[in-house]
Amino acid sequence: MFFKNMFSILLVTLLVGCSGLPFLNGKESAEHSKTNITRSLKKEIPDDFIPTNLSVVSVGDSLTQGVGASNEQEGYIPYLSAYLETNRGIKDAHFSNYGVRGNRTSDLLSRLQDDQIKRDITNADAVVITIGGNDIMKVVKDKFTNLTMGDFSKASVSYEKRVEKIFRTVRQYNQEAEIYFVGLYNPFGKWMSAFSELDIIMDDWNEIGMEVTNGDPNAYFIRIDDIFSASDENLLYKEDYFHPNDRGYELIAARIYDEMKEKTVETLYAKGAMNGVMNDEEVDE
Repeated sequence: MFFKNMFSILLVTLLVGCSGLPFLNGKESAEHSKTNITRSLKKEIPDDFIPTNLSVVSVGDSLTQGVGASNEQEGYIPYLSAYLETNRGIKDAHFSNYGVRGNRTSDLLSRLQDDQIKRDITNADAVVITIGGNDIMKVVKDKFTNLTMGDFSKASVSYEKRVEKIFRTVRQYNQEAEIYFVGLYNPFGKWMSAFSELDIIMDDWNEIGMEVTNGDPNAYFIRIDDIFSASDENLLYKEDYFHPNDRGYELIAARIYDEMKEKTVETLYAKGAMNGVMNDEEVDE
């Protein structure tokens, strides 16, 4: 019954790429979240600390491209860049955006063979990935006349293999960069309770993403579904109620930063401190 009811809406949005998911209290205001992040950055940094540049490669689907953001902003990227650059230890946060609306895991695997993407990942300090929403939409499109929960379970097996290959490919190019894999969210959950089964599907597919991520000691799963399910704010783009709007992207960026500040930023601190030691030694000589 659920699957028959959801066709009319899901098929309208089939061509719309989406991927993302969980942590952050959606009721938190933009200023409040920004204040908390700024406070967390006020660590004791030595006066002779040398700020370092940060290189981040963002790959994936429409969530990386920034569909739904105003003024053609690149989704979460401007917000994440701003958060990072309020950190005194970071001189410049440079992002390479390789998000393409509608991309599935198979498309991303093909695009990872691009020479420019290879070079950028090789030189990156961190890689952020959004992918998977369009893989789920493909199941709906292919099976819309007789869609069952089993169709999603079957497709998830191949999805897991492709995500694993995405991770292996990134690691072929760069063994040291942190990988941040952003989960999936149910855009229909708040305004159409009949789509509650999608929560089960998203949970299952997010579990896959989490398991693959946990298999890499330097990779981190970023849940964002709770951002959209728990908030009283409207976090969806008003033209499709599918993609995040500016506020939605801001909260996603804050969630990613919560993890990056503990991993990538700390790594940069260590690099900057080491550079300071090396420079002191050169002066002494």
